Amino acid sequence: MIKEGQLAQYTLKLSFDLRQVTQSLAYEFLLRDKTNYPMEDGGPLAGTFNFQQGDEIIVEVMATSAADASGRGTSSKDVLKSFDVKDCTFVSIAARMTQHLSMFDKTSACSGLEEWGPLEDATSPQDEANNICRMFKRSIRGLPVETKHGQWQISGYLSVELTSESGVPHTQLYFFDPEGSSGNGGGRASI
Repeated sequence: MIKEGQLAQYTLKLSFDLRQVTQSLAYEFLLRDKTNYPMEDGGPLAGTFNFQQGDEIIVEVMATSAADASGRGTSSKDVLKSFDVKDCTFVSIAARMTQHLSMFDKTSACSGLEEWGPLEDATSPQDEANNICRMFKRSIRGLPVETKHGQWQISGYLSVELTSESGVPHTQLYFFDPEGSSGNGGGRASI
């Protein structure tokens, strides 16, 4: 649990499946100890993920696919051999024109992560039984929360290069749309 006034590092976990037909990413925020960091469910910041100036958000990406092509209706195109994250961009729209452009950058509405490293891939016995493979990447640096108070609609875009067992790489764009706030959301104090 984060104590008031204590800065935190959060993980934004994004996930997709090679076989999915949509471009939507599943997402969740986690605390350093990997417990879920829920969206505010009441009060003036309800419906937002609330952070404090100085907090940092690291991004992890999980790609899933069939583990092998032996399953019914599964081909080599359904089995992920490797993936690379090309970039992850956050576009912010401030709730008020008087706010900073983004919670991550006071002078730009766009913030991005371009350097990624591997995380250990993890497949559980249950995954093996269900023919599921999981691969992971993690941003090398995090996005610092720069703004003391404010609220933003955030659209996130993730560009990845996917290579299936068929050997043909292709790029894919996925997106997610959380709402974020910092401090008191800009409702009671100046920015």
